This record gives sequence, structure tokens and C-alpha cells, in this order.
Amino acid sequence: MTVAPRRRRRRTLGLTDQGGVETSPDMVIAERWLLREMLTGPEAVYFQVVENANDGVVVIQDGKYKFVNGAWARTTGYSVEELLKMSILDVVAPEYKDIVWERYKARLAGENPPPVYRAMIRRKDGTLREIEVSASLIRYKGKPADMAVIRDMTESSRLQKALSDQERLYSVLVEAMGHLGEGIGLFQDRNDQEAVCVYANDAFARIMGRTRREIEGLPVVEMVPPHWREIVLDTYRRLQKGESVSMSYEIDVLRKDGRIIPVETTMGLVTHDSKPTTVVLARDITERRRTEQSLKHRIEMESLISKISSRLVSTADLNSRITASLADIGQATDADRAYLFLFRENRTVIDNTHEWCKEGVAPQIQNLQNVPCKPYRWWLEKMGGGEVIHVPDVSKMPRKARAEKALVESQGIKSFVLVPVYIEGELAGMIGLDNVTEAVPWSPEDLTILRIAGEMIGGVLGHERISTAVVESRVAAERRRIRSEILEMLCRELSGPLTMIKGYTTMLLDQPQGSSAAELRARLKDIVRAADRMMGLITALPNRALSPEKAPVKESPSRRSSGTPQRRRSRRSQKQSS
Repeated sequence: MTVAPRRRRRRTLGLTDQGGVETSPDMVIAERWLLREMLTGPEAVYFQVVENANDGVVVIQDGKYKFVNGAWARTTGYSVEELLKMSILDVVAPEYKDIVWERYKARLAGENPPPVYRAMIRRKDGTLREIEVSASLIRYKGKPADMAVIRDMTESSRLQKALSDQERLYSVLVEAMGHLGEGIGLFQDRNDQEAVCVYANDAFARIMGRTRREIEGLPVVEMVPPHWREIVLDTYRRLQKGESVSMSYEIDVLRKDGRIIPVETTMGLVTHDSKPTTVVLARDITERRRTEQSLKHRIEMESLISKISSRLVSTADLNSRITASLADIGQATDADRAYLFLFRENRTVIDNTHEWCKEGVAPQIQNLQNVPCKPYRWWLEKMGGGEVIHVPDVSKMPRKARAEKALVESQGIKSFVLVPVYIEGELAGMIGLDNVTEAVPWSPEDLTILRIAGEMIGGVLGHERISTAVVESRVAAERRRIRSEILEMLCRELSGPLTMIKGYTTMLLDQPQGSSAAELRARLKDIVRAADRMMGLITALPNRALSPEKAPVKESPSRRSSGTPQRRRSRRSQKQSS
């Protein structure tokens, strides 16, 4: 039985830029090129959707453009590079600057001004264009920003005005609007029913998922989901009475096949067949919504990667930095656990070194220490080949992965993904995510985040190992130097007194002595032998300190003789005198 993928809930990350430094236009352009070169798969598609959208897409922060796509550059007549150096008011017509700025500041202040409004801009060549702005508040590089999708409404407005002024041109204008993708519907009260569609062009019928015959005669309440019906009817009633209402809305419509899609509508009151009639201009904005979500997701992913990168290169404790980064990854991907495993003993043993768990999920790090690698050959073969191990449903793991399946099932895991981690080009471990609540596939975006995080963690661990080895080498050398200096100092300090003791003792032995002093002479002989022994030890200490692995220094020949040469000469002189 195939498990249907769940709709993964995306969270707004609200990540911050650690530096807080304003980005120059040249840096923004470089970042745009770098991101385009780095992204692959769906991420590249999302980027191309934003870049190639027909509507202008901009991100505004601190009153300046931080991101613009090509459509907005074409609409204004300026290049992308020029716009990134400009304020948002630089292209706004003077009579609209106040309303544009007030709504921008109101959104940043947490108020709720109308998200959709119209304004005029002055192009680079001096001509005026009418635009429609759909704006919303986002976070860009850790600070509030305004993201807007902007449509050039010059031609559309001209057609709408003609429609209002000259009803006799209805049919021609309606068809023209249809070619521009604008659906047009006329609504009146008919047969004791409110807001019945009395006319629709082909574009309006397509948006509603019906034919013109099916939609004409249908009340508006059957075209929208239940939660929109009272709002739509209230607006219709007020328009029919001639009251002033907001003309533009973004609403959801209910298609014949049951799908709900977002639609941008503009409404106005005209007279048709001598009766007040509400005219509705509708445009399917599904693609625009997808573009907005794509841009938001791209900004969130950039912020997450930037946050992890900044944290990993900081000077804080490395273990806490890695654990915090795993927490960010787990929360961004809606995982139950995120973890890091590292090999040791020539890849024969692996340890779970770092782990993050969602609230209510039991940690496993204590149960995954000193794990022998030999039984898990399926994992090792795939990791050795640089493969990503993506298992959306543990119950369907292949037969040759029996050992791995038993291990993850013992932890209650339903699905998981593992990405190899390399240190200095060598396989060193793996970073992974798992779910214990249900079996779900991991999205390409999740794999991208995990892969980039694995590369960053591997780089930091490699740098840490090199730094540790250098420090240990320096500490060992410093210990040897200090030990040598101490031993040399001891030799200097001890050799002087011992030399004096031996000299005085020798002088006593060389003086004529009677038989009554035999016992004293025996003691003096012992002193000389002890001094010789101590001198031999002191002479050998530096070599022993520098080479502790060598055998003990052999007793010097002077220790085995009956005395010093001076003592032997003294004995010979005594024999001669006697």
C-alpha cells in the first residue's frame, strides 16, 4: 500500500542576519548570480519562476530596493542595477508618493493597510504607467521588509474605463479583456435571487472551471467557498446601493471540479439593461501566489543557511554550535529528530555525537554509542559511494537492509534521510533527519538544506582537528623544553656543592693519619664513593630526561673502582712512607 505524502507544514523561520550590515547593489547582484549557479532541481525552478515572471517582484527594506526581477525593470525602463541603487519613491509619480510611503510605513508598524492598491509611476523615459501593487510584510536578512508583486495595469485600466464610459462597446472590450487573461462577469438580481451571473466571457468561465452556458444564471454564492459567501454578498449589496467600497479583492473561488484557487477581483457598478449591474473583473493569480511563496521560501532558505554558517564559524563551543544548527534544520524541515554520527577506529565503530529532538520525542543518543559498523553493510556501501539514503517508508526497506531496518524500527522511526559527511575529502560520518509519527517523503528543499549543512559541519570539524593537532604538538614541544631546562638547572645547582664536598673530603684523606683515625677514614671513603655516585647520576639526568624510553644509565666506571685516582695516589704515598 502506497502512503500518500502529507502536506508538509512550512514554518516562517524568522532568522536574523548576524552582521546586520547593509548589502550593496553589487553584492546583491553577485548573490543573485551565485544562488542561481548553486541551486538545482526545484530550487532552480523556483528561482527561474521569480526571475521570469510577467509581474514585477520586488523586496523593499529601509525604503530601498533590495531585490527586483526583470519584469519590474522592464516596466520602469531602468536596469536592475539602477533600481537597486534607488528609493521606492524615485519611480512613483508625485501625486502618489504620500499614499505609497504611508502604506509602506503602516505595514512595517504592524498595521493592516489594504494590501492591494493602485498608483502611477514615471518611467525612465518620462512616460506614466498605472500599476497595481499587492504587498505583504516579510523578514529579509533578519529585518522587516515589504515584498510586492506589481502589475502594469495601464492597458487593463484603459479598457476598464472604456467599458464604464461606453456600454455600447461591451462585447468588443469584453473579448479584448479575455485575450489579456481578464475574466469579466456581470451580476444582477434576478427572480428574487441576489447576484446572479447574467453574462460571462470565456476567460471568466475558464477561471470558474465551467462553460459560459453553465455559469450564466448561476448565483455568485455557488462560485465561492462557504467562508467567503457573506463577504462577497455584503460587498455586492453595498455596490448595488451606490455606496463607496474597496474595489479590489483577493478572494478564493470554488471551481466546478471542487478545487479552490485564488483570484484577484476588481468590482464596479454600471447600468445594463436599465438595471444596476455589478461588473467583476477576475484574474487567476495561482501562478503569482506560487511566485510569492517561492520567493519567501528562497529568502527563508538563504537566511537559514546564513545563520548556520555564521554560528559554525564562531568561537563558541563546537558541540553546542553543532547541536544548535541541528535544531534549526529540524525545525525548518518539520522533522522529529536531527542528528550527527561520526566514524572512528578506521570506520569500524560509529557514534551518535550530536542530536536534537522535537518536544515529546524520546532522544536516542545514549543508545547509539560504540555501534559496530560491520552489520550495516547496506548503509556503508551507499555512504561510501557518496549516496543520499532517502527512506520515505521504513516498512518498505529492501531485504538486503534487514539489519538497518531492525535498528531504525527499534527506535520507532517511520521515515528518515541520511547524507554523508566528509572531512578533508574522507567519509567521516553522516547527518540525518527522521520522523517517528508517520511515514512521509522528504522534499528536495529538505535534502538541499541537509546537504549544505553537512558540508559546512564537515569543514568545521576538519578545521577543528587540524587546530587540535597543532596545539597538541606545540604543548608537547613546550613540555620537553621546560623539562630540559629544569634538569639542566638542577645539574648546575647540585654539581657545585658536591664538588666542594668531594674536594674537602679528599684533602682530609691526603693528610697523614694515625691508626686511631681508621674509623674516620672509612667514613670519609664512604662520602667520596657517594659523591661519585651522585655526580654520575647528575651527568646522566639530561640524557634521560630527553630520552625517557632509553634504558637506565649504566653505573660509571668510577663507581666500580676502589676510589678516585687521587685516593689511589695517596695510598701509594702512604705505603712508600711506611
